[in-house]
Amino acid sequence: MLFGLFTFLTCPVSRGHNNFIFWNSNLGYGIPDEPPVWPDTIKLNPTTIHASRLVDNPMPGVYPFSPQFIKTMGEASLGRILSYSGLIHIKNYGPGNLMTATARGLPATHTGVEWNGIPIVSLSTGQVDFSMVPLSPNPDIVILTGTQAQRGGKFSPGGMITIQTNGLFARKENPEIALCNGSFGEYKVQASLPYQRKSFGARIGVNYARAENDFPYTDPFSGEKLNRIDAGYHSLSIMADGSLKSKNHLLGIHVWTQNHFRKIPRPIISVQLPGNEWMKQDALRFALSDHWLRGNLECETTAGYTYDFFFYRNLSGNIRSTMATHQPLFLQLTTLRLDKLTLQSNLKIIHQQAVSANYANNPQRTSLQAGVHANKGLSHWLEIGAHFDIEKNAKMPLQYHPLLKIEVFNRSQRNFRAHISAGKTSRIPSFNDLYWIPGGNPELKPEKIWTGELGLSLTPRLLPGWNSSFSLVLYNNWVENWILWLPDSVGTIWTASNLGKVDSKGIEVHSFFSTEKIQLNATANLNSVYESDKKNYQLPYSPQFQFSVLGIYHAGPISFHSLMAYTSKRYLDKDNLSSLPGYWVMDAGLSFEKRLKLHALEIRLDIKNVLNKKYEVVAWQPMPGRNYWFSVIYKFNRLSTDYEKAPFQ
Repeated sequence: MLFGLFTFLTCPVSRGHNNFIFWNSNLGYGIPDEPPVWPDTIKLNPTTIHASRLVDNPMPGVYPFSPQFIKTMGEASLGRILSYSGLIHIKNYGPGNLMTATARGLPATHTGVEWNGIPIVSLSTGQVDFSMVPLSPNPDIVILTGTQAQRGGKFSPGGMITIQTNGLFARKENPEIALCNGSFGEYKVQASLPYQRKSFGARIGVNYARAENDFPYTDPFSGEKLNRIDAGYHSLSIMADGSLKSKNHLLGIHVWTQNHFRKIPRPIISVQLPGNEWMKQDALRFALSDHWLRGNLECETTAGYTYDFFFYRNLSGNIRSTMATHQPLFLQLTTLRLDKLTLQSNLKIIHQQAVSANYANNPQRTSLQAGVHANKGLSHWLEIGAHFDIEKNAKMPLQYHPLLKIEVFNRSQRNFRAHISAGKTSRIPSFNDLYWIPGGNPELKPEKIWTGELGLSLTPRLLPGWNSSFSLVLYNNWVENWILWLPDSVGTIWTASNLGKVDSKGIEVHSFFSTEKIQLNATANLNSVYESDKKNYQLPYSPQFQFSVLGIYHAGPISFHSLMAYTSKRYLDKDNLSSLPGYWVMDAGLSFEKRLKLHALEIRLDIKNVLNKKYEVVAWQPMPGRNYWFSVIYKFNRLSTDYEKAPFQ
């Protein structure tokens, strides 16, 4: 659901000036639904202050990325950006190939993705391939974990990644074009053309990338140096956004179309067959929204449609497969604020349909989701929230999603926040789980997930001139009817089935420090996930420990960043008999910007895997060694901007 609430920030909106002041979408997700103006509020006239922004008290479980951070890192896909967070493990099959996400040790099907409020998870697999999610111009990206990802009609027990591209009135944008060339025949072209006026904004962005990816690697058996072959790809994405605001409305339209072609390399343990296996995917996403605000009543309505076409070919197996999926949907979120009480209702109607010879019939289903939510400020320090959602699918039993949250925070200084929450959610099986031939199981039950967590965040003043924040979350998840694909006795046919219970527990720690020129960010995630009757066995491909440290330094026209990330070993089987070793990866980048009157020219050099580490994220799928990116970015009609340069705001 869209949570870009039109909420007052630090001063009330003047109803007669025909404008909106609303939560920056970086911070709008998961912020308590507190009334914008309290009885003891002192009303001030709007004032613009040009200074280093203080770090707002962070919400535990809410981790926003600023658009400037995304530009600083110079990445083209969402998967690479998420891999820097230290919160989500990206299961990466190599550059340009499949990327899926694991949050809090739960499988990729438990991590959701919303683009401008509409879900873009694959109807067939129930997952998202993050290598195919391009970064549109100036996106606002937020990682939600735990109970923060289970509010307002969101049912993602592991985590939720939200992507918003409606910030046309939140910041000044300028046209720009970027040309990038890298190792292994990789290059990309990105262009953005925004148009901004007082009540109307529009933007179109183009993203083209391709690579051969024939990089060298060392054979783990013979030690011989070989070249990875047939790992290339090319992708073209076009994204368009428009916004129109009036006294009480903000209308938005968003379109994203994509064409992606990928060669699929075989695991290096097997015989390489050049040109044997490849896939092509076309995608279309469309969202039309209306945000309406009058007094204490607010309503957000979104209509959306997603379409995916998939074609797969395997010459040696004489396999050709096509699949088309359609998903029209309707969403509505209504909010009423009464003194210290906030009431909210949400409604979501989704129709899903797939056309494929891989299913016995062309399945379709319609889901209805509805919920009510209430937040009550009991005192200056205490707030309680209760959420209750239901979900009904024609082919599944009625699902209930209750959530209770108690929060303690300093409402005046906003330098301390703590919460305890517990809830239940569920996941309906994907089309592949139910209908795939062979192996699909129409008798599967929905997964049921219970979640409990305790969170704490602080914004202490450690040193003069330094801003800082710290957050800690302890969590525990219990999953019943876990859906798992297992082979038959011969190992040729895999079948989906419901297993017993799975437990996932851990700790998330995030800290941030900044001055006018320096930003430091550190994140750690300690996790244990196991079947209830095998408590000493970590589930496959779920690292027990992740850690990342990011530093950014700005000195006039020069900017430097360096990232160091560690991922612990991952087991390859449920009995923990074999594993992949842990690995360190270090990236670094340097950029220089030269002003040319009203325009600007930026030149940057990025080095990936600086230490030239040899590692695999997925077994028998080697990752490239040290590689380089050289970029030239031309910014037209450059004007002063108020971009935040912190990776987490």
